[in-house]
Amino acid sequence: MATQVAGNPRWSQNASGRIMSHSNDLVETGETFKSGEFCRKASDGLMYEAVTGVTSVAASATTHYALEDLDATIGNSTTRKQFGVVAASDEYEMNELDGTVAEVTEGNHYEIDVTSNVCTLDLGNTNFPTFQLVTPLWRIREFQDTSSDTLARVIAKPLTINIEAAPAA
Repeated sequence: MATQVAGNPRWSQNASGRIMSHSNDLVETGETFKSGEFCRKASDGLMYEAVTGVTSVAASATTHYALEDLDATIGNSTTRKQFGVVAASDEYEMNELDGTVAEVTEGNHYEIDVTSNVCTLDLGNTNFPTFQLVTPLWRIREFQDTSSDTLARVIAKPLTINIEAAPAA
């Protein structure tokens, strides 16, 4: 058993052969994020960091993927950053929040956890799911990943309902 080091998701592939679209968006005052972190574009047109413990589908929206860091809190909403536009056919390699990943979790829907600018898949939370677990990586790369890994790596894809959600500001 090994403990993986949790990092932000990496865009793995797109089943439709699509190249990830990019956008250059204004960021809400006070937001910070790291490259690879999921974000949402709100109805005010500004980009917000994805959050943990959401209470609605709109708040769980994962419409964009940060392509660069925003380390310092900005003083106003005039900073633009580069984002990838998330599509339902995208797949991301990401870590599980705090445990191992069993084969029986494939196909199930889960929330993400965002802690200290790192997004992980939270197999313990299904209230407002944002991703479907496609497969644990130990099934694909058994030479590198094992079923007993803590913070295990998985392939997950975003749920359409979260991409199409019209989030509030």
